[in-house]
Amino acid sequence: IVFNAGFTWYEANNEFKQALERSDEDPPAATTAIEIFFLAVYAVELVMKLCVHRIWFFLNKDKLWNLFDMVLVLSSLAHQMMILVSCSTGSGNLTFIRSLRLLKMAT
Repeated sequence: IVFNAGFTWYEANNEFKQALERSDEDPPAATTAIEIFFLAVYAVELVMKLCVHRIWFFLNKDKLWNLFDMVLVLSSLAHQMMILVSCSTGSGNLTFIRSLRLLKMAT
């Protein structure tokens, strides 16, 4: 979690600099790979929790944290899918998507 927080700070700082410079270059491949790695780790954790707790996942005392985790994982997955689709179709101004990610981190 600490490494992910540090990486998120680093990535947000770079995206903020790009926004100020009005640059629209894609992030380095290593950054994307690390982001996908963290997404995979958190997605596996979420699936394991759902398999163990089943319906209790939504009913126990930590239900709000569980839902928060689920929303974060699903929004990150949707973000990666949007990047994949925009890169494969070539229709790609990703500035809006990056802005949404910064907004997500700010809240």
